[in-house]
Amino acid sequence: LGTCDNGDVKPYLPLFEFDFEQSQSTDVNGTETLQENIQVKVNYKFLTMPNKSDFMYKLWPMVQRRFNKANMGFHVSGPYCYGDDPGRGYTFDMNFDTRDPKAMLKLNHGCVEGLPCTP
Repeated sequence: LGTCDNGDVKPYLPLFEFDFEQSQSTDVNGTETLQENIQVKVNYKFLTMPNKSDFMYKLWPMVQRRFNKANMGFHVSGPYCYGDDPGRGYTFDMNFDTRDPKAMLKLNHGCVEGLPCTP
């Protein structure tokens, strides 16, 4: 749009979702065990808003093009209006879901006997 008609972009807190899933499995001896898996989903937009005099102000468009083209698992969005400047705000978009088969990490839930078992 090139304008700030809708006002400044606002930062928001990250969203964390934890889903506890239980499944039964049977070992080779026929012993049934209850297994708990945790599925984790994280959505966060890390807002940056450099001043016009900052080095990053002019660098952000190039970083955005290269970063998004490389498809590194994160995305850069923007520009967003901030401080009545339509080219000042950019975000690192961090979206992670353990259900995604291309996820870069896998989380395991483990407990220590005698201690509370929490995520």
